[in-house]
Amino acid sequence: MIFAVFFVVTCVKASDYTEFKPKCFIQHHSPVNWTADCSYTRITRLPADMKGFPVTEIILRHNHLNSSISFHNWTHLRRVDLSCNVIGVVTNSMFSEFTELARLNLSSNDLRSISGEHFVNKLYVESLDLSHNTQLTPHEHFFDDLQKVIDRGMKRLSLRGINLKWLPENYFERSYELKVLDLSQNQLKTVSSFPTSLSQLDISDNLFTRLTFTQFRDCVNLEVLIVENNPFLTDIPEDSFYCARKLAKVSLRGNLNLSGIPEGLFVNVPLKYLSLADCGFRTLSTAFRVTFDRLQYIDLRNNPWECNNNLKWFLELETNVNDDRLRCNNTDTSFAEYYETALDHGFLQDILFVLMCVIATLFGMSIWIVYSSEFRTKVKNLYSPLDSVTNTSQPVYVSTVRSTSHS
Repeated sequence: MIFAVFFVVTCVKASDYTEFKPKCFIQHHSPVNWTADCSYTRITRLPADMKGFPVTEIILRHNHLNSSISFHNWTHLRRVDLSCNVIGVVTNSMFSEFTELARLNLSSNDLRSISGEHFVNKLYVESLDLSHNTQLTPHEHFFDDLQKVIDRGMKRLSLRGINLKWLPENYFERSYELKVLDLSQNQLKTVSSFPTSLSQLDISDNLFTRLTFTQFRDCVNLEVLIVENNPFLTDIPEDSFYCARKLAKVSLRGNLNLSGIPEGLFVNVPLKYLSLADCGFRTLSTAFRVTFDRLQYIDLRNNPWECNNNLKWFLELETNVNDDRLRCNNTDTSFAEYYETALDHGFLQDILFVLMCVIATLFGMSIWIVYSSEFRTKVKNLYSPLDSVTNTSQPVYVSTVRSTSHS
């Protein structure tokens, strides 16, 4: 009887969604796996009428929840989204009901501290998002508290846009399970190293001036690297990614002062995706053709390309480089227009060259014929009279020996 009542409570629904007050929509993935979406409901406390239901994921974005909330008796929860609220401190009681969470999103709050004892010392969080909490980093214990949470086996971490200016030396050396790390939209100038386990890294919108071998020497599992919009990035040494032997996707888009990369930068990596868009490139060596030919996607747009014969190999690549969207900085035309015109000019030049060769050959042959004719004529009439107007057919012998008469 008890089982029947539970089954009816969990399965009865008018449609794919069940509505609670406040207006939260419940999506039923299975009788024991529900998602509750209470976004934009202006609530100031957690909806108590859902505690008894098998809600495994709750979405509470864009509300007015503060540090006083507590997930007491929410025993089924595994994924919690508290983004865009007014939480200032992660208290000890806030998540004390849980020993583990698959995903916790605390982005875009007013967080100043995450030092709740249960959160720091006991709770296992597989994926943590602290993005856009700009008051976090000045807190003196922030790095220590966060490191304890990370080192308990965290797999995904986002610290996007929290005004990070630095990270302690070898901060991630014990982060053995960390696979995805987002440090974008900060003010970092360098990071000493990244963890071995990392497969995806985003350090876009920072103040990096160069990328080094030391930073990536442990990144033997790195597959995706996003380094976009670093305005001071000018140097990427040839050995920077030497140990990143699984690197398949690299985006260097938007680094305006990056005007060149070494020819051997991607020689040892199985690269499939590369973006060099919106940088400062004017030319690229044909040595990159081998690397570019094996790519599945390449983006070379919005660079100040100096179009000439040195870049014609772009159009011969097996990978589609979208040449109709590439523009020549020196002629203000598209690649297609420039090289189509250049091809026409080259064709006309080839024709003109052939004609000149033919004319020169004919001129030379005519001179040779005239010369040969004159030569044969002179040879044939070696003894013509000096004052004769007409040629003679027989030779004339002139003797210069004085004759003597005998008496």
